Amino acid sequence: MKKLLAAAMRCCDRHGDGAEARAEMERQCLEIPPHLRGDLLDYFKSHYPE
Repeated sequence: MKKLLAAAMRCCDRHGDGAEARAEMERQCLEIPPHLRGDLLDYFKSHYPE
């Protein structure tokens, strides 16, 4: 989960999101069923690399 949230925050960084949008992104990531989190992580990594 830690890697997923870090990748999601890179997405927020790229779009200049503020605190409220970041909190919403985190909330949505936490709601993703565990078996789908790997796919979301792969998406973030491919679109928002470190």
